[in-house]
Amino acid sequence: MSNVKDFAKIAASFISEEVTSRVLGLGDHRCVLTKAVITHSMMTNKGEVKENKETEYEDVTGQVYVEFGSTAGEGAIAHRYQLEGFVAYEDLTPKEKESGRFTASSEGYAMIQKNGKFFRINSEEKTAACHRILSQAFKVFGLPTGSTLENVQDVIDNKTEFIVNVKMNKHDEKESPVVNYLKEVTEEVEITEQFK
Repeated sequence: MSNVKDFAKIAASFISEEVTSRVLGLGDHRCVLTKAVITHSMMTNKGEVKENKETEYEDVTGQVYVEFGSTAGEGAIAHRYQLEGFVAYEDLTPKEKESGRFTASSEGYAMIQKNGKFFRINSEEKTAACHRILSQAFKVFGLPTGSTLENVQDVIDNKTEFIVNVKMNKHDEKESPVVNYLKEVTEEVEITEQFK
């Protein structure tokens, strides 16, 4: 009897099967960080320029693109942390709106025109909020205060585990799963002694 396999016959017998979504479902999932890339709003997670993505303004939003993978093999989910925030047109004072210096974008941003092109206005307050949100993620990752984006590779290398909560989000009449929040893994400890 021969130990040589007929690879052509094995390959010919392959029939693809239906694949279910590998995006994490709703609820809590124990995960690790599998990817982190510094990017911006006009780039895909592969570093390519997004096609068919036009905006009324010339500027982009700095972001950190991350992927979380389930430790139980349940799937994965991606998220983009914003690194900066912008002034909303509605946040302008009545005097600023009346000045004619500002235009509202279809997304609700306040824009100014420079050399015939429109740009959003950076908001220190909203940028600080973006940094607080990313800092909260760093805390869940186990990174100490003062850590930078370079330290995120340690989280990937160490396979630090944490909980990712997923919820459904509706955008343009379409629902999709999104990261709701992260939290640290807590271990339950059985109490075997009681005080009287």
